[in-house]
Amino acid sequence: MPFCCDYDALTLYKSGEFNTKYKTVLTEKVCEIEREILDEQEIESFLNGEYKTYITTEEIVLYRIFGEYKSKIEESVKGARNIGRFLSTEFAESPIDAKIRLALNPTWKNIRMYEAKVLVPKDIKISVGVVAPIYTTDNTKFEGGADQVYISEAWDEKWVVGYRRLSSRQIHTVPKYPLKDPGIIILNETHKSVCPMCCDINTVDLREDEQFTVLGSKGGVYTMKKHCLNEDCGYYW
Repeated sequence: MPFCCDYDALTLYKSGEFNTKYKTVLTEKVCEIEREILDEQEIESFLNGEYKTYITTEEIVLYRIFGEYKSKIEESVKGARNIGRFLSTEFAESPIDAKIRLALNPTWKNIRMYEAKVLVPKDIKISVGVVAPIYTTDNTKFEGGADQVYISEAWDEKWVVGYRRLSSRQIHTVPKYPLKDPGIIILNETHKSVCPMCCDINTVDLREDEQFTVLGSKGGVYTMKKHCLNEDCGYYW
């Protein structure tokens, strides 16, 4: 039997419930120094305006959610770049969970399609706190709560060790970062599905004559319509 999605067994978890088990622990990897005075906007992005400043004493792994886009008509690029001053010790569980945990305001135009895994070198100054909640223009509250790391100086793209596309479904395994250059999304173009198991974009839509049904663990019957071509995965869903 091929490796197929058991839709009967899929469960949702609370944002932060999965990734906090694997987040980067900074203890013994940083040394506290005098607090850097940031701009008011940056200070307000931390919960209660509280943060501490450190120097890294060894390499640390951080993550950054981003996504740039443009239309076929306009040449201007909008959204969030892969290189930016705000990062986190947590990887994203899904685009929605990232929006909640990182309190990503829709007005920032970050389409949250990609995540960079960043290896920050030794002797880099960072400010660390917790993401403050925000309210959108329609009074929707994004809770925040993730660890927020702010790097005040411009950093090198060479620090990025890989990228991944985010799956719309919550992940249940520690993600891999197989992509080298995710590029810019062109609006209204069709993009390959992301494997919800391994997050690889090397996937195909099965033709109608290739599709098949499987029995879920609770008796549900489901048609497999997509397939991951990653040799280490091979997932159908």
